[in-house]
Amino acid sequence: MLNNTNPLRITDPISLFEQFLPEFLFLSGTLLLLVYVSFTVAPFSASPHKILSLLALGLTAGTVVLVIRVLTINSHLKIFYLDFSALLRFVILLSTFYFFLAAENRVSQAAEFSLLSLLFIVGVVLLLISSDFILLYIGVEIQSIVFYVLSCVGKKSSFSAEIGLKYFVLGALTSCLFLFGCSFVYGATGTVDFQELLVLFAGTEEHPLAIFGSLCILMALFFKLSVAPFHVWSPDVYEGAPSVATALFSIAAKLGPFAIVVKFFYNIFYDSCILTYCWSAVGLGCGLLSVFVGSIAVLGQNRIKRLLAFSSICHVGYVLVGLFSHNSVGVQAVLLYLIAYTLANVCVWGVLLSARKIRFLSELRILYFVNPALCFSLSLGLLSLASLPPLLGFIPKFLIFVAAVHSSLFFVTIFSIFLSVSSTFYYLNLVKILLLENNFLWEHKLWVDYSSKLNTVIICVASTSLVILSFFPSPMVLFTYYLSLLVR
Repeated sequence: MLNNTNPLRITDPISLFEQFLPEFLFLSGTLLLLVYVSFTVAPFSASPHKILSLLALGLTAGTVVLVIRVLTINSHLKIFYLDFSALLRFVILLSTFYFFLAAENRVSQAAEFSLLSLLFIVGVVLLLISSDFILLYIGVEIQSIVFYVLSCVGKKSSFSAEIGLKYFVLGALTSCLFLFGCSFVYGATGTVDFQELLVLFAGTEEHPLAIFGSLCILMALFFKLSVAPFHVWSPDVYEGAPSVATALFSIAAKLGPFAIVVKFFYNIFYDSCILTYCWSAVGLGCGLLSVFVGSIAVLGQNRIKRLLAFSSICHVGYVLVGLFSHNSVGVQAVLLYLIAYTLANVCVWGVLLSARKIRFLSELRILYFVNPALCFSLSLGLLSLASLPPLLGFIPKFLIFVAAVHSSLFFVTIFSIFLSVSSTFYYLNLVKILLLENNFLWEHKLWVDYSSKLNTVIICVASTSLVILSFFPSPMVLFTYYLSLLVR
């Protein structure tokens, strides 16, 4: 066992308070909203609970920015726990701002929906600041429970309830797998603390139980990321959940588990050759399988949400290829990929939330006549997801291939390039439906919601940012390069 006097721990109460001030403020806002919803008997308008929610998010985002300035410690583990985690928290909070504004007047249970969304952020924040397996498991379970409820929040849909039950059963099995892996790691090392595990894995030979337990944890995290072959829940949940919940699944839900994978691979297990090799082999294998499944299965889809689900699986595969290339170029590519993917998804889901009742691809034909601006924003987001130059999505995918070549992963590179070219077809097919197959006398009516001006502003900001960063990517490339140095 290790000595508990670890130099990486924060023992100053003021520093502890400064570090966890964002979480304290956000949890306080969530509890205020919970009390408000619990003691409100009569139906109420959306304004009070939305004000509380946005206030909690705003205060937390501001304090996260203030916390970043504290970090001057040289230990790479400490910097990752605070600096990189604080940045991810800020990105998730910005995504949730978009989620709250875009979900205006789109759900019947508005207060409950806002409360569940705030609880989701609480789970993600706990997951990001976790320093041991216990807090990590609590954060993962809070996030998962919220997703179980959000996936079946549509009371009028029997399919939504069925999907929620399936998701719950599979998620419970995944939680058991996660605890199973944690118990093996604890049995082999005698500790659940990440900092002590870092020292143990750097100085001793790995126990077979620890290797097996770490792989069980990796499989559980892959389920949360909808990585093939653990992706079977994703298309059904995307299709059955309300659109606002699906947007949350697509944009913000994967950042937390992704950060945990980075924390384990590039920090805790970084000095362990055997664990690094095992995680790289499994991660690259699942990444290639995800790219293959996402690129092939999407070709036969005619529903827009299922198509985006398989597209998400494919993109997660590319992220894993860059992440497990095990070099700084791959980390930089992954960070830039997440930024480009988030902006493109904001454009796509912002349009889909504005143009309601779209289920099939053929129903997009009239969008150009109804609102050309929304049609342009949707086309821009789809082309960026296709990684077509000169849009922003091309740069991180090119860097991922460069990182794979630097690690001598030539088969992975050739296979990924081939699937990337072939997967461009369905994005171009969607753009063709939008722009070339339009029919003014279309038999189905398309209802575009003009009441939410904030959603329109968000779509404009995301589309403009995507265009600017596509032609002037240097600041974002330098920023992600700096972050990649912090992760190592």
